[in-house]
Amino acid sequence: KLYYGFLSRLSAVAKCQTLILGGNHDSPATLHAPRDVLRALNVRVIASPPEDPADGLLEFEHAVVCAVPYLRERDVRTAAPGQSADEVAAAIRTGVTKHYRTIYTLARSKALERLIVATGHLTAAGSQTSPSERTIHIGNLGAVDAACFDGFAYTALGHIHRPQSIGEDGRVR
Repeated sequence: KLYYGFLSRLSAVAKCQTLILGGNHDSPATLHAPRDVLRALNVRVIASPPEDPADGLLEFEHAVVCAVPYLRERDVRTAAPGQSADEVAAAIRTGVTKHYRTIYTLARSKALERLIVATGHLTAAGSQTSPSERTIHIGNLGAVDAACFDGFAYTALGHIHRPQSIGEDGRVR
């Protein structure tokens, strides 16, 4: 009730577009279930990576947003028998980076003079965890380097419960 009431008020009062992205604790099926109805409230739900990466692009007057939810391991790699833990971690990082490079390329073809902004729900190398996080999957298994986000004017990341900048230019937060 709180969720739908908030989205209704946000649509009526603020007259803004709302983007809901899936995180590591969310059920994509549960978030996606009402997405067609929520479109009437100007709410866009992306709980898991769309089959067509272009469906994750939101176009605005001054920006193109690459709406990337939490990427589960199955979203970014195919398991292979006999892989070591280091090989799995490397495959996850490669898959995440490939996903961002693909969606950036698509956004660049549409952006023209607009900024390209990315979202994400992941651990970036060099980020500092807070006491509220467990080290189970945060233990940098899939931590990507800030270079993964090269070209984006700004990247807004979730997952780590502490505000911080990653990389040298402050564009990844």
